Amino acid sequence: MAKLNMSPPWVLYYKKLNALFDEDNDILVIYDEDEMEVKLYCTSSNKSEALSFLLPDTVSFGSVELKVTVIPSNEKTNKFLEGYKAVIKNAEAAIEILFNFGNGHVREVKTISTPFGDFTYVIFKKEVIQYFEDNLSDFYGNCSTLCETIAKEIFKDIEGIFFCTNIY
Repeated sequence: MAKLNMSPPWVLYYKKLNALFDEDNDILVIYDEDEMEVKLYCTSSNKSEALSFLLPDTVSFGSVELKVTVIPSNEKTNKFLEGYKAVIKNAEAAIEILFNFGNGHVREVKTISTPFGDFTYVIFKKEVIQYFEDNLSDFYGNCSTLCETIAKEIFKDIEGIFFCTNIY
């Protein structure tokens, strides 16, 4: 009988991270199978701080723990973004740093004030992205999805932060 090898969920988590940041020149996503770790190398110290704030340190898949490590650059903080460092504990600032500067999948980031508090929306471009997922229902084995779907799955659930897709 033939053996069917499917990617485990921790590999799929890495592929989602990679797909979301594949158009961001400041972030490189690497999966280390031996260490059960996803490493995000950042050329921007501001983005590395934002990622550290927004991503979980570990992700559980039953009895398997995947470590998520953000590795900052050695460069000094970008002067333009320096003002954000003081408020990096603020989720809205972390989102703006991560998505307003250089991610090709993002259309814009908007924060609005409501009677219920501030809401920050990451508005992704209206596009379908694909990554290989061993999907047996797809001829090529790909998953075809939206960036907002991936973002909702990989980031911590932070009150007042929403991910959506542009209408045009």
